[in-house]
Amino acid sequence: MNELLKTILSLSLSGSLLILIFLLCRPIVRDRLSKQWQYYIWLVVIFRLLLPFTPEASLVGNLFQHVGAAAVLTDADSYAEPNYMGLDEAESDDHDRPAAEQPGAGGGNYAGLKQETRPGVFHMAPQNAAALCLSIWLIVAVGLLIRKVTIYQSFVKYIKAGRVEISDMALWEQIGSLIEQTGVRGAVGLYTNSLISSPLLIGFFRPCIMLPSAELPDSDFQYTILHELTHYKRRDMFYKWLVQISICLHWFNPLVYLMGREINRACEFSCDEAVIKSLDKDGRRAYGDTLLNAVNLGGTYKDSLASVTLNRSAELLKERLDAIMHYRKKSKATAVITGILTLALLYGASFTGAYAADLHGASPAQLNTQGTAAPDVPITDSAEDVSRLTKELVSGDILSMITTCNPGIWYVIEGTEYQYIYYSGLPHNYAYQPQSDTNGLSVSVFDMGKGNVGYVLIAVPRNVKLTIFYNSREVSYTEKTKQFVDGSDSAITGGPYLTVDSCSIQYEDAPYRWPFVRLIVTNNSDRTISRCDVGLLAYDKDGQPLELYWDARNVAKNGEVGSIGFSTDGTDYGIVTGIEPNSPKSYQWLTSGCYESIAPGKSSETDGLHLFDGWWDQPGHIHKVSYLLACVKQITFEDGTVWNNPEYENWYTTYQGVPVDLDVAKSYYD
Repeated sequence: MNELLKTILSLSLSGSLLILIFLLCRPIVRDRLSKQWQYYIWLVVIFRLLLPFTPEASLVGNLFQHVGAAAVLTDADSYAEPNYMGLDEAESDDHDRPAAEQPGAGGGNYAGLKQETRPGVFHMAPQNAAALCLSIWLIVAVGLLIRKVTIYQSFVKYIKAGRVEISDMALWEQIGSLIEQTGVRGAVGLYTNSLISSPLLIGFFRPCIMLPSAELPDSDFQYTILHELTHYKRRDMFYKWLVQISICLHWFNPLVYLMGREINRACEFSCDEAVIKSLDKDGRRAYGDTLLNAVNLGGTYKDSLASVTLNRSAELLKERLDAIMHYRKKSKATAVITGILTLALLYGASFTGAYAADLHGASPAQLNTQGTAAPDVPITDSAEDVSRLTKELVSGDILSMITTCNPGIWYVIEGTEYQYIYYSGLPHNYAYQPQSDTNGLSVSVFDMGKGNVGYVLIAVPRNVKLTIFYNSREVSYTEKTKQFVDGSDSAITGGPYLTVDSCSIQYEDAPYRWPFVRLIVTNNSDRTISRCDVGLLAYDKDGQPLELYWDARNVAKNGEVGSIGFSTDGTDYGIVTGIEPNSPKSYQWLTSGCYESIAPGKSSETDGLHLFDGWWDQPGHIHKVSYLLACVKQITFEDGTVWNNPEYENWYTTYQGVPVDLDVAKSYYD
């Protein structure tokens, strides 16, 4: 319920900013830009008021997100006394001690303990107030809309009851000519009603033009019908009701009433402009006389809120006559300026944005930033067992698996009793919201836009179907499993066994300075590794992926192929003119991560892979490869056992052929 209220308020605030901008700009553009543009540009405001679509980063959206987040940070610790329940890493003898006395306690999160909450009366008061405000808004909005529809229906019924259809064939012939001239499709009714005060148009799909009297001079009749047909052709009736709907939804905002008045004025000005743009000076004067003559044509029954009339007020009539007599066709330069201004206003409408409610049930006011469940969100048992942790509060086994995770990838690490959501490379602090139902458990993570923790680490129960959302978008994740075999000679059976410590470009100390790969890996298992296959991906200095002939030989000027250009004593063996590929071009290259066996806990360095491609074809003989990302694909143990990395395909599909952020490339092995 709070989400809808926030969305309405954010739309109203965003629309108000645009209304103020438009009103401030009106004196500047009034006599410089076309009246039709000044009329239709208000649609930008209408759509901003009605449509909650917004980019991820927007002025009003961020404002509401930060306000909600501030409310969470303020209230997170103000609920009832905590009752702690331990995770598998928590010591049971600490369960009965208060949070402040437990070692490592902070923000209600000791070693992954979760804090149960019981909302009190004073904490429920804001929720009740929000529900009351939303109910009042909805009742008034619906009531206003019903009232406007009822008034319009009563008006139409009253007008139709007293109408008399015009039977003069000469007038019908003139109408037919005007319909053909304006390009209006379909039949248009023509009636008189002595009760109305001015000619008007009613009806959405079966339009009727109502005249106070059929006894009009030919020019007045022609311009009156032309004016009303122009309204119908432009579908001004639909536009007018769109404005009325906006006013009903934002009835509490005084600026929308100003907007409605300005759109009504702009409607008549733009219709006048559309009629007179093909008239000469005498024609414009005759059209102005028609407006003057329409002042006292008939009765005193004023127009309805959603009918379109020829004349409204003496003040507006004076402005319209002045605009008619000073009408000038706009230049091409004005058209260009109009286009630029339109794009700027569209960008402004997008930039102001709106509050994007979380479709998965989590809003900033409901988010958890300190491991405390929000009191106004009904959650089930599995959601109650979700806690935010830090690396210092998890066991060494889980921490060792975290160190093997690549940045920019979501992981779910399997523990003995809990599983852990992990993501590194987060730019700011985060909040989270768990919610469970019959389909499983979902955890929504939100970037708070400030602070910096660098990573997400959340403990959730095992054996539940888990879905992760980041900023309201579902993300895919990689599962990591770590199992143990009891005994003094136990060996890890689930992996990972090998980590890549670094992978970089080095250069030979020979005159040609051939580039080669320097790869360092470490054996994390308690068994000797005899072979390992490592996948490589190359990127240039801007983080763009490189498709290379990874396996290639250099070619000398005389055509000799092989170790041309190498010399340990500095001797030049030949001028290199190119390469001879031994493999097809690809983003990925599989290479051996070790040339000799690696004992448990030991590291190995491989530097035998030279990169001929991407070097010689560059101006100034500059090597293109600046960054190398590596991932272990397969390991063979000394006893012949083979382990395949289950994360490799996910790593490959995530990075191959895709530009990488330079911060990620530089810190990939940190």
